[in-house]
Amino acid sequence: MAAAFAIKSASLLFSSPVVRLPNSILIAALRFIQQLGGATKLSELRAMVPAGLGSLVSSDRVSMDEIDLSRERPKVIPSPVPAWWRRLGEVHQKYVHEHPLFDVEKINCNQVIAFSDYACDAKWNSSTLYHEYYVSLGIRCQLGVQVSRAGTGITSVSFSRALRDFRPRDRALVALLSPHIGN
Repeated sequence: MAAAFAIKSASLLFSSPVVRLPNSILIAALRFIQQLGGATKLSELRAMVPAGLGSLVSSDRVSMDEIDLSRERPKVIPSPVPAWWRRLGEVHQKYVHEHPLFDVEKINCNQVIAFSDYACDAKWNSSTLYHEYYVSLGIRCQLGVQVSRAGTGITSVSFSRALRDFRPRDRALVALLSPHIGN
């Protein structure tokens, strides 16, 4: 009988069921964590994290973002830098404070959230960030997590898709891996 790891994935708006992750996923996750341990520079992590996570959670785009919220106008450094950043990066930086993931009063580090958690949130659904950045890019589904927070600096990882929402298994895997990315 194959052993499986069960993890309870917490969410802002509801309590998720216990999700069983198959051995094959757990082995791949362990390999990813071991690879992270070999990184000696931030530039290596900026490349390894999105690539490694993209092989574990099917997404149109995986990004590791460093955000400095201390400024009047937040600074966002995405890794990898998307092709559309020159065109829409300014919108993202100007309105990043509207993203539910960066509500430091409500969201804890390593708490996985999804756009679908905010489907009934009028503030998010009418936000400039959602409409001028995400909708204009065709991004309707996103899973995100803060992997570290120090003062006004936040490092986050996000998984974006155009159509298909994320499964509870995706959320559970991200919850399992996020503490290892931030350390």
